[in-house]
Amino acid sequence: MALDTQLLRDFCQEGTLTFRVRDECMTPVIFEGENVIVTPCRFYWPGDILVFHHGDASLRIHRLIAYRLKGRSLQLLTRGDRSGSFDVPIYLNQVIGKVMGVSSRGGRDSLRRIWPLARGVVDLGRMAVHLLASRIRRICSAQNT
Repeated sequence: MALDTQLLRDFCQEGTLTFRVRDECMTPVIFEGENVIVTPCRFYWPGDILVFHHGDASLRIHRLIAYRLKGRSLQLLTRGDRSGSFDVPIYLNQVIGKVMGVSSRGGRDSLRRIWPLARGVVDLGRMAVHLLASRIRRICSAQNT
């Protein structure tokens, strides 16, 4: 049975979807047998864990590492946390949504939130850019005096 990415994305618009993990590629953040709670977002940031349709009619749960521009198209570079290499680049229309939490029994009582980890990565990146910009301003002002 082929998976319809748009249909899954439409279901996500109504709330969240839950998928059972059948691999250890995201260990130690997500373990095999756990359920992930997925929600579509307007923006995805490097560090977010995404569920996306892969070319072989399967779904993958991997971390967004970076974006790259190829021609006029924006590609997403993803990788499993335990993998040493990147996946084949994907496009935004292949993304179902972002993993917002993990549940080992499928119940909300055991829910572990994932987003603070991803947000922390983004916040550290913004802080590094801010520190670099302020250092460059100091160097430029020192050279002008």
